[in-house]
Amino acid sequence: MKKNSAVALLLCALIVLSLFSLSACADKNERARKNKSENVVMTVSGRDITELEFQILYSASVQTYLSSNSSSKNVPDTTKSFGEQSCTVDGSTDKTWAQYFTDYTETYCKEIYSVYAAATAQGLSPDNEYVTTQLTNFNSTASSAVSGGKAESESEYITSVFGAGVIVDDIKNYFEILSVYNQYIDKLQDGKTFTDDEKHDCYEKYKDSFDAYIIRLAFFNEDSKNEGLNLDEIDGLSDMSLLEIAEYFKEHYTSSETAFADGYANNFMTTNMLVSYGTADVTRTYDFNGTYFDAYDKNFYGWISSSEREKGDVYLVDASSSGATFVIYYIEKDTRDYNLVNFYEMLVKSDSASEVATKWEESDKSKEAFIALEKEYSIDPNKTNEEGYHTNVYKGYTLFSEINEWLFGEKRTPGECETFETSSGIAYIYFDSYGQLYRDYLANKALLSEYCRTEISNLIEKSGSETKEISDIWKDVPAANGSSSN
Repeated sequence: MKKNSAVALLLCALIVLSLFSLSACADKNERARKNKSENVVMTVSGRDITELEFQILYSASVQTYLSSNSSSKNVPDTTKSFGEQSCTVDGSTDKTWAQYFTDYTETYCKEIYSVYAAATAQGLSPDNEYVTTQLTNFNSTASSAVSGGKAESESEYITSVFGAGVIVDDIKNYFEILSVYNQYIDKLQDGKTFTDDEKHDCYEKYKDSFDAYIIRLAFFNEDSKNEGLNLDEIDGLSDMSLLEIAEYFKEHYTSSETAFADGYANNFMTTNMLVSYGTADVTRTYDFNGTYFDAYDKNFYGWISSSEREKGDVYLVDASSSGATFVIYYIEKDTRDYNLVNFYEMLVKSDSASEVATKWEESDKSKEAFIALEKEYSIDPNKTNEEGYHTNVYKGYTLFSEINEWLFGEKRTPGECETFETSSGIAYIYFDSYGQLYRDYLANKALLSEYCRTEISNLIEKSGSETKEISDIWKDVPAANGSSSN
């Protein structure tokens, strides 16, 4: 009995200590929140920006940067202090990552709060639907973190992302400001048009960044040599280094597009790839950015952008230090000199294909008939809207080269319909219409962006701002201070 009593007393003590610890953490978080909420670090358009608000925007800036540059080497290590890492962004290599994001966030604060002040003066208010959607997505992520054991509670998850003192109401407030900002930008762009000469001049100015390439791309990793189909029974494949595999492929399978595609599919595709891609031509690659391999081979861009480049030219990129090698077969430069397309898509189960085909043949084959079938049979979990409608589609928008070739290979007529077998089912494509010239579309977006930047810069200058002490705020952001678990 005494032993049991002792155990019971110990458990009670542990519970009390645990509750005390949780209470202490809550009190600490509340104190941090109070102090940061009272500490004004910037003033923009007459609005005081607190340390807490700056901290939230700093974290958001880091997360956005990491997400948009996930495939780049120009990213900081979030498990180490940003103050101990040199920034690798061009023009900022004299700074630490902590300084880089502090400067970035300061500029971001000036922009977002200047716009917010101008927007509210025009009577714009938060878009409740946008705010609710963003909060729902955030709460879902927080719940997943808790259920997955990455956080003990949703409040702890918020702290792990944004730092001490931040609560869900602060996140909501941030989304409300963002929604007003977005509305102002949309209003600024509404009705703004540019002449054909302006779009032409813009394209000529930025064509090096607008243009892309159509290539065939073969990549090789450990799975390629250990789990590849190897139907040609290549001797010693599993003993080759990744560089040796790429060199072998370049020597034996690059005499033509067909040889390239078949050589890769027959020998280096794995069973998992077959499940994912089915019969798709996986090596043909559209919309390829010539700077893609800059982190591994500084000479590649010069090679692919050379005016001497011809179809069939081949290049090998050795990124084996990062676990892969690549062989590139040049096809052509994509100068965006074609019209975008708009189409409807319906993905159906293979065992429903016959039934869908019969109903389609019995229909008047109109757009309305296709939409009705799409709503009844489509199983696509990633469709962009209820009708499966895709607008402003460019070469490479869809991963399946066969669909790209059908959409852009020859002149299509509104109402044409074609089917394609994919690993997920049968895809029905209904051609709706042609859009504007792609290079005009890109130029128009760039001109709108420049116009908005100019207007916002003028707004910031007129609004006025004052910055106090912000240099150490990054230390409370988990992704910046090295305490991030991501």
